[in-house]
Amino acid sequence: MSFDKRKIRVGRVISDAMDKTVTVSIEWRRNHALYRKPVRRQTKLKVHDRTNLCKTGDLIKIIETRPISATKRWRLVEVIERASEASIGIASDDLEQELQSVIKTKAVSKEKDPEILSSTSDTTNLSSDSPEDQINKPNPEQESD
Repeated sequence: MSFDKRKIRVGRVISDAMDKTVTVSIEWRRNHALYRKPVRRQTKLKVHDRTNLCKTGDLIKIIETRPISATKRWRLVEVIERASEASIGIASDDLEQELQSVIKTKAVSKEKDPEILSSTSDTTNLSSDSPEDQINKPNPEQESD
């Protein structure tokens, strides 16, 4: 197989759990046969990564090659873009800060409005009677003879 005829694809690493192998997702678009609307499709490929360079989330370029194992027919050419771990950490920090501000806002509104405080109190026991008193107490809905 000539080098010029080999297929080259770009995809995102979705799993790097195996040794010297990564799973890559390649998304592509094709028009629907009947409706002619663009439809997104996904292909998952096993790619040979002999130095274990790739991590989950990396954007990589792969090339078709001879069968390396029962399922691997692609080889890593280069890592185009690394998954940024810093942006993931910043996003979770922003989410945590937003959650804390919502909690503080609700606490302040409960202090200002006593109705909110009473509506959030425990309403499971609506009566002040003990369970024995409730059993012995006549039911007003029952008809008297």
